[in-house]
Amino acid sequence: MKKIISGCLSLLCCSGLLFSSGLLFSSGLYAQNKLELLNEPALESQLASKSVLLNMIAHDGGYIAVGERGHIIDWKTPEQWSQFAVPVSVTITDVSKLANGDLVAVGHDAVILLFKQESQEWIKVFDGYSLTDLLITSLGKQIEAQELRLESLPPDASKYDEEYYLEDLQFALEDAQKEKEAGPNKPLLSVITADNGTVFATGAYGTLLQSKDNGQTWEFINNRVDNESKFHLNAITKDANGNLFIVGENAVAAKSSDNGESWERMDLSYNGSFFGIEASPNSDHLVAFGLQGHIAVSDDSGENWVLLPKSLSISFLGGTIDENGTAYLVGHGGLILTFPLTNPENQSIYKHPSGSTFASVMLTSDKQLVLAGQLGIKRWTIGN
Repeated sequence: MKKIISGCLSLLCCSGLLFSSGLLFSSGLYAQNKLELLNEPALESQLASKSVLLNMIAHDGGYIAVGERGHIIDWKTPEQWSQFAVPVSVTITDVSKLANGDLVAVGHDAVILLFKQESQEWIKVFDGYSLTDLLITSLGKQIEAQELRLESLPPDASKYDEEYYLEDLQFALEDAQKEKEAGPNKPLLSVITADNGTVFATGAYGTLLQSKDNGQTWEFINNRVDNESKFHLNAITKDANGNLFIVGENAVAAKSSDNGESWERMDLSYNGSFFGIEASPNSDHLVAFGLQGHIAVSDDSGENWVLLPKSLSISFLGGTIDENGTAYLVGHGGLILTFPLTNPENQSIYKHPSGSTFASVMLTSDKQLVLAGQLGIKRWTIGN
């Protein structure tokens, strides 16, 4: 169910979220508010389209945008938009389409929501409590396997490394059990559907989940990506050939050519964090972007990457690539960077008159930008 809200609305100041981290964690929200936001429906607000919105997808002639306080918006124009009824009040960070036409959204406290086309409503299917249970089960199986491995070693074999690994697993299990008592704390940050219909969600502390039943149930698959330090997995995307790509904190970057069954690490020539990755709809080009203006491009489906000279020192939080191979990147201060992927050093810089931070960008059929971020959704003709 949703209610149409129209008219010119006043702006909402977003003091509750931090854009500088790229992860958009709430600043002290849970410490200050004992309300169980995973079970508290999002409040209907006439300011919802002006609130912090973090991601969006094209849908039914408009856009579905997600953001703070559980806001999910069906946006057509500034004058015509609607707010969905949502069963949680945590920040929603990403939204994607499923193979069956339904929608999936992910957010803070590892929440996963499904939108059923038949019922036209959002339902919660997963959250941080479920994630912790999966982690505890996974660690228990790993500990059992490692103990059996130690028992099978010859008496004269060196066991130091194997015993050290077992201790690491045991400490991780203790941490997970404490987390279950304290409550969820891991945000999910990105979600995508592979060509075979498998759904993948990435998140903080190396979280990687998959679903093979259109989001109904989820499996913990963190160990498929080489990420021993559990760096944040900030974004996942898919290219025209069906390859999957993940980028994240501290240069974590990985590619899968088999619908996520296996992953190989990529070298993006920068040891810092990338917050997003976009694939060209009509070629093998990719662009990854992130901290302090760092941008890496690939023209061979992620096999090789080139780090571009920095044009801006802002962090890029969102991007898109049009059908002609032009990239559009957005981030802090209302700045927008565009360049053709075939000549990425030929760059143009624009600034939205609001000067606000944007986290997502899309293009309309008439080449206008639709921008989502700190002050909600803005539609803008570039350069005007």
